[in-house]
Amino acid sequence: MSRYKESLSYATIKVAHYGDILTDFTSRHNAILLLHQLSLIDGYSHITLQMIPSKKDRIDEFLEASKSYTDVKRMEALNIPGLPQIILLTKRNYGVLKAVHKVGGVRTGPVTVERGFKYFPVLIPRYSKSKLLKYVEIFSPCDVSAKLLESRAIYGNISTTVSLSGYESQILRMALEEGYFEWPRRVKLEELASKIGVSKATAAEHLRKALKKVLNAYIMASSLTSR
Repeated sequence: MSRYKESLSYATIKVAHYGDILTDFTSRHNAILLLHQLSLIDGYSHITLQMIPSKKDRIDEFLEASKSYTDVKRMEALNIPGLPQIILLTKRNYGVLKAVHKVGGVRTGPVTVERGFKYFPVLIPRYSKSKLLKYVEIFSPCDVSAKLLESRAIYGNISTTVSLSGYESQILRMALEEGYFEWPRRVKLEELASKIGVSKATAAEHLRKALKKVLNAYIMASSLTSR
């Protein structure tokens, strides 16, 4: 066994940027933003996002609100027949991706913005956690609060991460928080489906796939630990 065993950690960065349209809007409205694509180019974040639930009046309100934010360079809603409405957003970068790159980490999935907080799933060197949070504060152009959630270690080439889609991640988190897995259940599947703007059948499919992935990852991790 090598004396130098690199240790990596999966984590979620929970961030509140005060004065950012994404956190401001979700703190005031019952809406969730899924940032499927997020790239840092020349100091700007280039974002492809989806609002859940995808209601026209709420999206129009989001587009109108963006006009009062000086850091928003571009905002456009795309209407593609048969697909949920997608919003293209170009805005000033708030430092999280830059901080992740600075410590040698990578983003591992879609970013979620909910109730005034952004959730960045990342893979980072385990020793860099405190540095990462310090860089988030240094690179942010506004007041910020940040902490790490759900950390666990990954050694060598062994990875037991759960790769969930945006909808799978959201329906699973919402089901847990709203009490779907409790007995008696505090929320019905129909209510969860309504909150994310999909049918009951679609919500059930996303939840089933998410649970299968989580269980597979748990069984794999348990097997590796027993060895």
